[in-house]
Amino acid sequence: MKTFLLDIIPRIQRFSQKIDDLTSFMNKHWVLMDDSLQSKVVYIFREKDNQLLISVDGEIEKGTWEYLGNNSLMIESNGRRRLFKHGFIDDSVLAIKVDGKDEYALFVNESRFENELNNLALVLSFLSDSYQSRKTNQTTQTTKAQAYTPPPSFEIQTDLEAQFEPEDHPSLLKDLDAIKSYCIINKEINSADIVIAYCRDHSLPAHFFVKHNGLAEKVANHELPISYIEYLFSSNSSNVQYIGDFEKYIKTQLAD
Repeated sequence: MKTFLLDIIPRIQRFSQKIDDLTSFMNKHWVLMDDSLQSKVVYIFREKDNQLLISVDGEIEKGTWEYLGNNSLMIESNGRRRLFKHGFIDDSVLAIKVDGKDEYALFVNESRFENELNNLALVLSFLSDSYQSRKTNQTTQTTKAQAYTPPPSFEIQTDLEAQFEPEDHPSLLKDLDAIKSYCIINKEINSADIVIAYCRDHSLPAHFFVKHNGLAEKVANHELPISYIEYLFSSNSSNVQYIGDFEKYIKTQLAD
């Protein structure tokens, strides 16, 4: 069974149907994707006796399948048993992850395969257009709509005459260090631009989600320590000099 490294699957998984709803993939004809496509291989997960039919250019092989719970699917064919994890399912595409590896077997509903989705590039384009763009738009719209309310523990008062002094904010460097550590480990670049854009404007341009999806999501979902940074932007939004110095400090601390 051909497998692929597919970075897009974890990014769109939230839009997937549930694999424990067995009707999402049972009794449908799924064409296994292969770069060469020299042979047409179709998998049919039958409800009756958990029978798996595998058609290779019309020649039928039989196997079995079993849902094991915990988003796990066991497939047995040609005397070999393999464990897969839930990847992504909709009416057109099925992706199952090889347990213990970052590789996916990718299938296309035969009706879509015959009409349009008959190579890997077209399938990936379909997924990106259908879900990744939708995800970016939803996230951007959500973040624009959010009105930031500072936590009660933040009681700093500023005015138009205030100046940004790093020593006044001892916890700020700790937060920036945590963000930088994440970026180094995950090889993220341009982190300061993403942190500043979100904390200052409470929105992110779509291109950040395309090029820096991991960091953009972490920031937009508040999975990194940005609340104090947001508060300083919010409470000093009318102080141009303060904001300018603050942004320079963030860029210095998060420099690649």
